[in-house]
Amino acid sequence: MKFDLITIFPGVTLETMKYRLGKEVKDPDAMVCFDFLNAKVVTYKYFKKNPKLFNEKVKKFVNEAHDQIIDSAGNKISDYTILIEEDVETENLSAPDTDAQHVLTYLGYIRHIDYWVSVDHVKIMFFRSFGRHIFLNNQREHLRQKYLYMLPIEQHGKASILVRKKQERILLNALAMLQAVNNDLYKRLITALALFNESCYIHPFNANSSIVLIVSALEALLSTPRYGKKEGFSYALKLMFGFRKSIEEWARELYELRSQIVHGDVTPGEKLLASQDRHYPHFKIARDVFEHCLLFVLDDIGVLLVNQNYRRETIKKLQNIVISNKEKVRALLDEKKRFSYKSFKAKPEFYREFLVRIEALTSTDYSARNQMRSLLNIVFKIAMDWMEADRKTLSKKMAKLPPGYADFVNGQYDKINKLFDEIRTIKKSTKDSFKIHDKIQALEEEVNRLEPVIHDKKTFNFTLAEFLDRSLRAIWGIY
Repeated sequence: MKFDLITIFPGVTLETMKYRLGKEVKDPDAMVCFDFLNAKVVTYKYFKKNPKLFNEKVKKFVNEAHDQIIDSAGNKISDYTILIEEDVETENLSAPDTDAQHVLTYLGYIRHIDYWVSVDHVKIMFFRSFGRHIFLNNQREHLRQKYLYMLPIEQHGKASILVRKKQERILLNALAMLQAVNNDLYKRLITALALFNESCYIHPFNANSSIVLIVSALEALLSTPRYGKKEGFSYALKLMFGFRKSIEEWARELYELRSQIVHGDVTPGEKLLASQDRHYPHFKIARDVFEHCLLFVLDDIGVLLVNQNYRRETIKKLQNIVISNKEKVRALLDEKKRFSYKSFKAKPEFYREFLVRIEALTSTDYSARNQMRSLLNIVFKIAMDWMEADRKTLSKKMAKLPPGYADFVNGQYDKINKLFDEIRTIKKSTKDSFKIHDKIQALEEEVNRLEPVIHDKKTFNFTLAEFLDRSLRAIWGIY
């Protein structure tokens, strides 16, 4: 049996605007209307502005639904995304979840403001010759003319999908191409998307079940073997992400967590966090892993080309997340003899390495909080030695400088020392966290006043101001 299907996503909008210098402007690359297989996806605003593109039944049903959809605060939904599909097949009078619904929901989940948004929808199934059926939260209502759908969140907490001509469109085209060349594999990937969407949908209500579902989604995506599941799962992800041992260990831990949940073991909330340091949610890592794995799988199949720089950066970022800040800081403290002003001047690559490693600290991971004071002391020692070396450089130039400049320089160093002492004594609190930005900015300004005179870029191609700005901001992000 064939029928036409309208699916309205009240919590999803196609993002068509972008911010430039604080102003909202039209994004010329954003898509407000696009096709995927036998489906057309449009924004409600586009639907209203272009009535000639849609038949009368579609317009009638969408307009009736529009007047009945509200958010959790009782406000009418002002904009949403509409999915229109023709000749959908079903064996009974229930509206199926179509491939286009799965794909659009997936785009909503990977492009939304955070993973707690639940993407839901209203389905209107209608026949060209007679009647219609309306599905509210997937529950069928028989030939009802009036209905009400309440979005479970306020509409400002919606998921926005930015569909660009050269980004999401590439993914949509790759999936359509895959269906044409290998329908069995295409169906497997759609199954993986459906499991991923279900894991995101249920996560706000049941974190344990979301772990089971997202592991199942990854298994379907990677086609892992039925035997030796944990080993096969961890090896598949290790293979996908450049044979990184840290990623393999995380995958083993995730699968072990999934097994404990499935077999009914008591799972404390802290076990939903990764590694012994419990520094990052397993679900958020798995969610990012799935997004990248989908692209890598399509690349391996040959229907999409992934830039090798993107692949390398993705692997680097994932590896950085699965390793806790505590482990990263511990390694820095163990190697602190390599990180000094003297070693920086002798080997500038040590300087660059220190900044890269300190900026790799993840701002949402507080596992290293107890070690941050020791790391701050390393930065303080480097800055003090740096300024002392600058004093010696300046003393050789003093005869050529204007009268009174030495007093100015000494006064600047006093200000710098005072600011540094204030930064070191600031405690981690909501109130004090607002102070640190101003202190770092003031410190950078005072150092910059010295550097035009005392700094010689021909022999030393980085600055104290840059070093302090980058290192202090990275440390304070997790202090």
